[in-house]
Amino acid sequence: MTKAVLGIIGGSGIYDLPGLEKVRQKRIKSPWGEPSAPLRVGEIAGLPVVFLSRHDKGHRLSPSDINYRANIDVLKRAGVTDLVSLSACGSFKQELPPGTFVLVDQFVDRTHNRASSFFGKGCVAHVSMAHPVSPLLQDRIAAAACFLPLSMNPVLSTQMGTRHRAGIGVTEETDAVAVIVSEETGAISLAVKGNIERDLTVERLRERLSQLLRRYAPAPTLPTPVEENLIEDEPPSSHPTRRHDSNVRPGADD
Repeated sequence: MTKAVLGIIGGSGIYDLPGLEKVRQKRIKSPWGEPSAPLRVGEIAGLPVVFLSRHDKGHRLSPSDINYRANIDVLKRAGVTDLVSLSACGSFKQELPPGTFVLVDQFVDRTHNRASSFFGKGCVAHVSMAHPVSPLLQDRIAAAACFLPLSMNPVLSTQMGTRHRAGIGVTEETDAVAVIVSEETGAISLAVKGNIERDLTVERLRERLSQLLRRYAPAPTLPTPVEENLIEDEPPSSHPTRRHDSNVRPGADD
């Protein structure tokens, strides 16, 4: 099975990828010419990621000057299996104000004065644009739209990556307890109120969680005892109880 490699193309204002770790710069030649910029290869939470800035640093390339074919080609040659492209654009809908993150399933390309296809001049092909976006990739991006606050504590070790800083950050801003497991080494860490305990054994983790759960758990609510309704004996009435029978008609004896 082919290993998944995520490619990300950054649009206007995105000239680097925050959270990318173990970064190395890579240049790949393409028969389609020069790409927009060198590739930045690294990983995020253990996932291989290849980043390319569409306009390059300093926004030196206009939309018409971008070599889109070379960009796609070098990403493919770098092993990218899934590609996410980020773009900044306006909106004609009030319910989509600036800053809204939108996942599109269809689009109209209005870029002019550039080559828009890999085909032509001896190799003719027709590529359907009925479904230009992968629904599976789109669903996964939507499911991942949960942003955890990264801790910016300067005291933390520089060896801590996004996974640990997110775990610590969420405990700084909430009362959550975060268990962090390193994908590379399997080492277990526990974050509580912005502090982290590292290299815990399973037994120590179980012990610490038991302590924390007892400390933060609300006091048990005891059930309210049900009071019995005691009916005191009433003194006998001086008048005998009369029987009412629907089958007895009033008459002289009544």
